[in-house]
Amino acid sequence: AYVWGGIELNRWYDVRLAIRGQEYRYFLDGQLLLFGQDERFTKGQIGFMTWVTTARFRNVRVATPEGTVLLDGFPELPN
Repeated sequence: AYVWGGIELNRWYDVRLAIRGQEYRYFLDGQLLLFGQDERFTKGQIGFMTWVTTARFRNVRVATPEGTVLLDGFPELPN
């Protein structure tokens, strides 16, 4: 399910993804916008992408449901 909305230019948003097994929930500034199930979400990987736009990401944090931080910031990438 998806809730329609818009994104303002030149504004930072708080984005939160909650994934437990195959179930996912996507929050934008605290509002639930998208939820569902996807059997591909079982590998423990994350990625970033946009559609027909440019975006910047900051303050990236990945944590377990219990709150243990697994990643804080972007990993060091090879040259």
